Amino acid sequence: MTDVNKAIKPVESTIISPINDGADYKTNNYVQFMIGAAQMNMWLVNNSYLSFDLNYTSITNPYGAAKTTLCPTYIKNANNIFSSIEVLYGGDTIYSQPYNIEQNTLKQLYLGENYMKTNYMTYTTREMVLQDMYDMVITGAAAGHVYPVTNRLYSGQTTYLKFRNDAADGAKLGGADHQIIKNIMIPVNQLIPFFMDMGSEGFPVRCLKNQIEIRLYIAEPYRYLVDWDPYIKDFSDRLMVDNAADADGANIVAVNMKTRYPTDSIKLENVRMFCQHYLPDAGLAGRIDNECLNSAEGKQWPFVRTEIAKRQVTGINTTNNIPMTAATENTQSLMLYCHKNDISPGIMFRPNINSLYIKFGSNQLPFQPVPNNSFDYPFEYRFLTDDVLNNIDTYNSETNHDYNASYRYINSRNAADTADITYADVKVPTSSFVLMAANYVSDPNSLGASSSLWNSAYQVSFNGRFTKTIGLTFILGVESKWGLLLQNGKLTTINI
Repeated sequence: MTDVNKAIKPVESTIISPINDGADYKTNNYVQFMIGAAQMNMWLVNNSYLSFDLNYTSITNPYGAAKTTLCPTYIKNANNIFSSIEVLYGGDTIYSQPYNIEQNTLKQLYLGENYMKTNYMTYTTREMVLQDMYDMVITGAAAGHVYPVTNRLYSGQTTYLKFRNDAADGAKLGGADHQIIKNIMIPVNQLIPFFMDMGSEGFPVRCLKNQIEIRLYIAEPYRYLVDWDPYIKDFSDRLMVDNAADADGANIVAVNMKTRYPTDSIKLENVRMFCQHYLPDAGLAGRIDNECLNSAEGKQWPFVRTEIAKRQVTGINTTNNIPMTAATENTQSLMLYCHKNDISPGIMFRPNINSLYIKFGSNQLPFQPVPNNSFDYPFEYRFLTDDVLNNIDTYNSETNHDYNASYRYINSRNAADTADITYADVKVPTSSFVLMAANYVSDPNSLGASSSLWNSAYQVSFNGRFTKTIGLTFILGVESKWGLLLQNGKLTTINI
């Protein structure tokens, strides 16, 4: 959060309602805001939030019998409630991200655990759930006395962004007609990437000649909801019986997310944007106006834009070649992962493959072959193939426990095994597994062409340890350097 000196800059708060307030904010609808100089002067974006309640109309027990010890369903990242985001200025689109969930799944890996815990109304991490598992509880044998229960695996009672799945026979899920998560809050600079680096001075709404229009398109519930698996102690796509430390496949409840949370079952309510802003003194106002209204160069704020390429496959073959396209300039990095079809893109999947590499133009990554058994030793694999999150100059890989935990050793994968991996084989967290990530270090100009010409076509190649029919979606996120430009009162985004 930005530290604002309130003695110098008296800070005010304004609550902005959507211009389509009163609409039915469900899947395939959108929330629409208009922001302009009439509402505020200098907008402290880093201290502003989107706030709303999430109302789930519970369905009747779909299990066929009473299930009263089921794990909850969580929201890992409240940003993922919006499938796509569009920002317009003066009627022209200046930012559009149709793959907002995939982008935020990658962005969440950059964030440190402390930041996500502080913003617990936006994020749920594996560490948050595990911490709740060992909360103090009141035992029945000594009512009124509180004891710590060692090795208790009951899914967290205090974790914020969750819905209950348990139900008596014939009753509603969670035992109520409605389950409501109150006051979800998403920082505006996380919601809209071009506001990511506004700093303590804020954004000069005072200089806009037109209004900023923000459209937030609402996703289907299964795309942002994830289940908790106490067996692997991580998020997964399995609904599990709770307290199942010694469980096997028998404790999986075969009722999928789409059945439990149908398309129209969740809606947003009380949607508001809480904006902090201030009135600058004459000296600051004059400097800002000169930059944004009178200067030929204008004022520019850098941000990272992520282009997403997606490709679905129906299975893992002996050899696999997957073409993908992401046109960017001033490219900074790429990250590759995959997830199962028809579940949240927020649950990454670790396929049983080897010899993975990516080709683009005359380049190939990794530069040296990765040993065939690297997926059996994923922590070693991580350091060989991920130069983005494991860069020694960044703090992210040291403080994001979800990312670190996904690279634990698996001792039951056998290259000669032609059967499917069984439930008992997967005893490690895998919800944040990055297949490959790399920073661009060469100057695109040295290639003799604009980078948009040489890196738009990528080919992902790998070998399957054995063939397996499984629907997977491969996600390639390519990051490039952009800028938000305010010049002569006009707002736009440019490639820098």
